[in-house]
Amino acid sequence: MAAEFQFPSEIDPLGEGYRKNLDFQKVPQTRVKSITVRVGEIVRGRIVEVLSPKQAVIDLPDGTFTAEISGRFNPGDELFFKVNSTDPALVLKIYSTFSRVQNKELPVDEIIRLLDLPSSSLFQKIIENEKEQANVIIREDVLLVSQFALKILEKFPKADIDQILKFIYFAMQLKIEPAVDFFETYLKMLDFAKHLPSIINSLLLQRNSLPDSLKEKFGNFLSALQRPVFSSIFSLFSPNTFTNDANIFSTFLNLRNIPDYTSLPASLKQLVDEILSGFSAFWILNSALVHTNPSLMFVFVPFLFDGKLNYTIVRYKRRKIGTRYKYDVEFDDDEAIKPVGEALKKDMEEFFNNEDNAQHLFNSQREYQRQSRKESNRIVIKLPSSEVRILKLLPSGTDNSRKVSIVI
Repeated sequence: MAAEFQFPSEIDPLGEGYRKNLDFQKVPQTRVKSITVRVGEIVRGRIVEVLSPKQAVIDLPDGTFTAEISGRFNPGDELFFKVNSTDPALVLKIYSTFSRVQNKELPVDEIIRLLDLPSSSLFQKIIENEKEQANVIIREDVLLVSQFALKILEKFPKADIDQILKFIYFAMQLKIEPAVDFFETYLKMLDFAKHLPSIINSLLLQRNSLPDSLKEKFGNFLSALQRPVFSSIFSLFSPNTFTNDANIFSTFLNLRNIPDYTSLPASLKQLVDEILSGFSAFWILNSALVHTNPSLMFVFVPFLFDGKLNYTIVRYKRRKIGTRYKYDVEFDDDEAIKPVGEALKKDMEEFFNNEDNAQHLFNSQREYQRQSRKESNRIVIKLPSSEVRILKLLPSGTDNSRKVSIVI
């Protein structure tokens, strides 16, 4: 079960207010005209003069004022501020900055300085990601992503930062908390695709140790691998088609329930357990998508290369246009399919363009949905093993749809 998450004390959840306890230097506000901006508004400003580390003269939409603000500013800097107070002094807080100014891209280090963020490799990576997604980079967004990343790095210090950030942005897009255990599940699903061919091959080599009722079935799996027809390989070896009784994952799910299972060799049971553990990770991710983005699905695509079984993961998105469905496919690892890329894409195109195949693929979603439910702040998922997993949803407003008042 996912651990109960609390936002760190130094930041608030996006969309639910910001810090109000900054230790600003309190000085009398000097101005030549009254301030018309209101507390809570986002205003665009330009630094005219830096008076101290916590005080600057700033050009705002309604005039030039001395403001209390903490940051590493230079005269001429332009960025957005949030108005924290107007009386007795104008108190501003760094809110966001542009990633491009006058069609010129700002360097990562410059954005870090403007937003007053730590100049670490993690923050540099986050800023690079933010620059790819939007022209305006919000400081609290960056801090929130960093908090999730640091929690993951605490448990997985050797994890790849790029992979961590890819996961965090994916989870936040789904409005699911990028918790450590959810990241672990995500990693397990990716590793599952990499190791699945060797596990299946080991099982096929030990098929004579299986109960007589399954020997013939595993013989059929082996025969299918010797006749490389994409639709047949997909139907038999993709976990997305587990609802098919002839599918290998359907076979594994049933194997645990037969009386002869306890008498199987320990090595064989270990392989079955390993497959079903990876299948559970795959189940959790697709169950989450059913409730947050039902047009999207992770699809494990089996294919043969040099006579050997391989897998690649795609993000399959189906869109209805008129009376027909169209699909978009994004490969999780383009490098993995380079040797067979064009041929595999052609096979997939023919397969998915067949409406019966596409519909059968999405029928598996009904089972994910039947075995899970979305509550007010979480998704509860029952796995094939009867274990229950809970994914916590992010608070509403933790996305780019936040409603703020901006004065330019």
